[in-house]
Amino acid sequence: MYLKLTPGRLVSASLVVLMSLYSTTSWADEDNPRDPKLVFNVGFYHLSGISSDILATDGSGLSVGVSFENTLNLPNSADVQRLDGYYRYSDRNRIEFSYYGISRTGVVDLTGTPVNIGGVIFNDVTASTNESTILKAVWSHSYIKDKKFDFGIGGGVYLSSAKATVYDVGTPSTNVSTDVTLPLPVFSLRGAWNIRPKLKLWAKQDLFVLDVADLSSALTDFTIALEHQTTKNVGFGANLNYFNTTASTTINGNDARILRRYRGAMVYAKIAL
Repeated sequence: MYLKLTPGRLVSASLVVLMSLYSTTSWADEDNPRDPKLVFNVGFYHLSGISSDILATDGSGLSVGVSFENTLNLPNSADVQRLDGYYRYSDRNRIEFSYYGISRTGVVDLTGTPVNIGGVIFNDVTASTNESTILKAVWSHSYIKDKKFDFGIGGGVYLSSAKATVYDVGTPSTNVSTDVTLPLPVFSLRGAWNIRPKLKLWAKQDLFVLDVADLSSALTDFTIALEHQTTKNVGFGANLNYFNTTASTTINGNDARILRRYRGAMVYAKIAL
């Protein structure tokens, strides 16, 4: 017998190890916790519950909704590498950054169950691809900062790129595609609690909403994490994340909206310089 190592169990095990360090670290070990200038969090990011939907008109003005996961057989989970971090250029100011990409493919036989996507009918073996990239840069100012707590407010930009293609395997010329890249300004909140000098619980929330005329976009990105600064320059942690975004676009000249959401769990190594 053996125990299957899933991302959920990996995160759970990491949290158990981190919490076990709670009892082995006291404030006497380090009265002034080190606040590094440059931090990189590099790790394994497991996404689950991925939902990518297109709501488009069919040319006659009728709205048609299509789920890439349920209708086109795209996997609803993915494993990717992710980079997060920050550069602290003064005691209370820092620039946070993140980068990761997701790529999925699927094939489904739609014979007898035609699907209308942006005015194009698919009624045969159909393939689809869905690629997205998130690049974030956010400035944050610590309005409250002491030995135990750090609370910051700021803003920045998410560069959100989403590309989707659907095509008939037998007749590739029968296809639809959309490619949306949006720089989305965001409002950011973050907070951290130093449970012990080397053990920290932190959370952050990035938000954006825009609904003007025919342009509609929104973004929610929430993360909560527990991490341990094991040595002066190296630590490790685990976090949970929820991401939701919508964006306006066009498919074959027809108005459309792309909705994407997922949950994430990450285990990472922390490099502090």
